[in-house]
Amino acid sequence: MPATAEHLIESPIDCAQEVLQAYTTLMHGMARPRGAFDQAVRIYQSNNPGLPNDAARRAVANIICHKP
Repeated sequence: MPATAEHLIESPIDCAQEVLQAYTTLMHGMARPRGAFDQAVRIYQSNNPGLPNDAARRAVANIICHKP
């Protein structure tokens, strides 16, 4: 299902860094990968209120997959 234009929010660099930092920290702490991902999604959603969960999950996956 294609996202609407209002949901194509480009995450600010600080939000992406916060998401990636949380995910990386949790993964190094031996967290379950799913738990680390879910926490990163919650952080992303707190920075982007009103964004549907599936759109937030896609955005977090993109942040994690495209990390430097």
